[in-house]
Amino acid sequence: MATQVLECGGVVTYQFLCGTEIAKEDRFAKQMANYCYLVVNTLDRSAIAVDAVWDVRGLHQLAAELGVRCLICSVHMRRAG
Repeated sequence: MATQVLECGGVVTYQFLCGTEIAKEDRFAKQMANYCYLVVNTLDRSAIAVDAVWDVRGLHQLAAELGVRCLICSVHMRRAG
């Protein structure tokens, strides 16, 4: 599950470790040890993803488990999918 790393003024930030919490089956994700983040607006339960790498579907699933809608805006192969 996500680690909450910051809460300030209606914004909560969660951190995910690729290869552990998402992209669990991807051996390269495990080697790279990238973190990605969900920045959540607690008022409307919307979120943006920061450095969404390796497993966009898995990140969306974790966002759903947190009860938030998530926008991933990067489409570059090195970043999102």
